[in-house]
Amino acid sequence: MLLNYCKYQACGNDFILIDNRDKQISLSQQEVKALCDRHFGIGSDGLMMIEKCEGYDFYMRFFNPDGSRAKMCGNGGRCAVAFYKSLIGGKKNEFVFLADDSSHKGICHKADFVEISLQDVSKVETYDDGIFLNTGTEHFVCSISEIDPSALKEPAKRLRYDSRFPKGCNVNFYEKSKGDNKLIKVLTYERGVEDYTLACGTGACASALAYAVNENFQENNAYNVDVHCLGGILNISFRKENNAFKDVFIKGNACKVFEGDIETDNIYLNNSLHNLWYERV
Repeated sequence: MLLNYCKYQACGNDFILIDNRDKQISLSQQEVKALCDRHFGIGSDGLMMIEKCEGYDFYMRFFNPDGSRAKMCGNGGRCAVAFYKSLIGGKKNEFVFLADDSSHKGICHKADFVEISLQDVSKVETYDDGIFLNTGTEHFVCSISEIDPSALKEPAKRLRYDSRFPKGCNVNFYEKSKGDNKLIKVLTYERGVEDYTLACGTGACASALAYAVNENFQENNAYNVDVHCLGGILNISFRKENNAFKDVFIKGNACKVFEGDIETDNIYLNNSLHNLWYERV
């Protein structure tokens, strides 16, 4: 099958976007994994299909690079909004789309700058070593004095499969800014990628909310926190209410990198032969 796609990135988080509004495309888990492979495929942190959905502008079907499904992706959602706007053209800049976690608002403010809403966060679990919360997908957030990616890789892997989280989780480490109490530096180890990514939207959001809990942000106030990821800065806005969070939004850059066509049979074959070599050796 010859597959048309677009590649988008948001703060270095890169995604494959496919227009499936006619619902003619169906990809297996192995095919998604092959397409996301950075050596044998297009390469990405995830793949999204944009589909029609009654009552919404579109439905976002999201796949992790290992081919598994995820309920939501913050940066992916922002890329999906930018991609959908390019598909329909015109002057419309505000959208409502559905993901597997909930519905979301999307706003294209200007060229390559997109904002989306995330679900309310009503449950925050505090542990001695961090905070667990769901911002569309599960995240565990640790506050540390200084981020050192090489030193944190093994702790991230352990926490990713911690027995406290039966479904597994994404793992985030944040470091407070020494001169700005509304700026944090964040490193995210993503489930499904099984490595650090340059940015993670729901992880940046989870880190900002955990920061608000740890720093005792006042109730019933609106806040903005800038989250400095490896790939750039994301702005997280929210309202804190009874140790829960509402009106949660994430915004930052989201832009098209390139587009093309790919023969899925060939890419799947190449990836299968690569895996066979490892199995036989």
